Amino acid sequence: MSSTMIAAVVGLGVLLIIMIAFVNQKLEAGRLEKQRLVADLTDRIKRCAQLSASLPGQLMTPPLKQLFNHIELGLIARLAALQPPSAGLASRKTELDDAIAKGDGIEVTNVARPVHTEARVKEVRGYIEMLHALVAHANQIGILDGQEAQRWVGEMRYLLTVSYVEFFRYQADQQIKSEHFIQARQAYERAIMQIRKQQQPERYTEMLAYLEEQIALVKRQQSELAEQASSSANELADSVDTLKDDSWRKKNDYE
Repeated sequence: MSSTMIAAVVGLGVLLIIMIAFVNQKLEAGRLEKQRLVADLTDRIKRCAQLSASLPGQLMTPPLKQLFNHIELGLIARLAALQPPSAGLASRKTELDDAIAKGDGIEVTNVARPVHTEARVKEVRGYIEMLHALVAHANQIGILDGQEAQRWVGEMRYLLTVSYVEFFRYQADQQIKSEHFIQARQAYERAIMQIRKQQQPERYTEMLAYLEEQIALVKRQQSELAEQASSSANELADSVDTLKDDSWRKKNDYE
């Protein structure tokens, strides 16, 4: 065998080794990417179900519950395309199919948890942020179209605003009970400011009207309290003057 032939065989062997290494690298990269996708989808499925069950009942509606079901079902379908579904996932898919078939007639069992503290406001905000991430990802991978995703983003803003208003209303109620009418009015005004920053003002017309009525009521209560205080002060002053007059008369009588 000539040296040229030997060099060609050696070169071909080296090329073959490089090609095998390249293919193995691609296969390994594909395997790792598949594992990553499986882990990511599994985590998102779990978080979607947990969030659907955890959202406070006063914020959950049948359409929102169906949104969670639709997203979770889409995630399960994409996971099933990567690996054979487990018995648990197959059962969950059947459960979701049955729930989606009920449409807006689906029962919402989430427990209402009033938003009365700053900690609860932060909790609700965290839930809304998690929902936003779910919707954005669902849009990215094709479970939701862009128009539907945008509509739900607007709905999330509404739910968050309602939560803030609920918090400020509670703060105002507590201040009224303590007859701190200035602080109560300020709490209502903060609720109104929160609403006026939002889009779609028509959604808040009734809420705004209620808050403005409450501000007017608080102002009347504050005025009445001030009048009572002024009246009490005048009565006290008259009583003091009367005592002074009596003391003067008694002094003259003794003299």
